[in-house]
Amino acid sequence: MVDVAVKRGFTNVKLIIRSSMKVRYFDFSIDLMGRNSGRWLAKFWMERNLKSRLQMIRKEKNGGSITPKYAETLENYVNAGILEICQNVEVKNCEWTPSTQDNDEGVWEYQLSNNDDLKYQCDQIWLATGCIQDFLREPVFKFLAKDYNLSSVQGFPDLDDNLRLHPDLDLFVMGGYASLILGPAAANLQGGRVGAERIASKLLEIWTNGKYAEKGTKTRHRSAWTMADVAANMGNYFAALTVDD
Repeated sequence: MVDVAVKRGFTNVKLIIRSSMKVRYFDFSIDLMGRNSGRWLAKFWMERNLKSRLQMIRKEKNGGSITPKYAETLENYVNAGILEICQNVEVKNCEWTPSTQDNDEGVWEYQLSNNDDLKYQCDQIWLATGCIQDFLREPVFKFLAKDYNLSSVQGFPDLDDNLRLHPDLDLFVMGGYASLILGPAAANLQGGRVGAERIASKLLEIWTNGKYAEKGTKTRHRSAWTMADVAANMGNYFAALTVDD
């Protein structure tokens, strides 16, 4: 947002951060992308209490962060005198003061927690404080939650291990809302890959042995790859869903 503001012509920008600025390539530690990830995820999956899982996720994420590329960009703006970064600071008070002149809209006056007596003025305030994650507030889930009595943990749905919302409802969820099953990387590529494999594995089970299988036969179709091939690392879950005509 700072970069966008400067490119739009703002020459005096103040970045106010409630915590300290963290520079990371991902919104979680790099360990979760390497060989140590299995150890952390094993501990995560062994924890069956979903509230405890959520605490593990938040501890791992440790708030927001920026990439090294944008950290360098911010540093350049600071050196150029365009940007001031205020860390571990909160906005304590903010009021809009309309202008008495017709050709001027007015200004914002605000106070910061590190200096209650000093008032600052600015023309615009941009908020980037995040949003409330609550899948029960999403219109697509509202009626389903009522019909199937879906439960959540602080806004995150209580999914089964295959990312299904309910045993009687073949509706799967990926992305950030699957965090209680996939962990901190649920919204990243790593979480997308693991989530897709879990869903594909469950779909194969449903289509071959479940309620969608043809009557009188256990297997609906012969896959180009079998699950034995998947286990032997000769295929994948998605190839196992294909049909030989």
